[in-house]
Amino acid sequence: KCKPEYRWILQITACDHTGERWITCFGDIGDSIMGMTANELKGYEGTPQFDHALQSALFKMHLLKLKIAEDNYNDEKRIKCSILKCSSPNLQGEATKLLSSIEEVQKCEQP
Repeated sequence: KCKPEYRWILQITACDHTGERWITCFGDIGDSIMGMTANELKGYEGTPQFDHALQSALFKMHLLKLKIAEDNYNDEKRIKCSILKCSSPNLQGEATKLLSSIEEVQKCEQP
């Protein structure tokens, strides 16, 4: 007997300093956001680990590459956001880039 291959279809809320947005993600992107495959989560169904697995995915930092598209539904325009790529942010690398940019600006402003 064949077992089904479960895949993610997630609606998540992502937020940053500009606000928040509902975003859709599928398949492998869901694996990286949830930290497990959909099959693994299905195996936890009906156990305390199920709730723990869902809770452990909340409030995590991710670097997202999004696809934004305008859609018409019932003569109403809507913006659809989907995740194309998800990775862990390199905070130290980003901070280093930001500091070097600030130093360049300060050099230009000195008389």
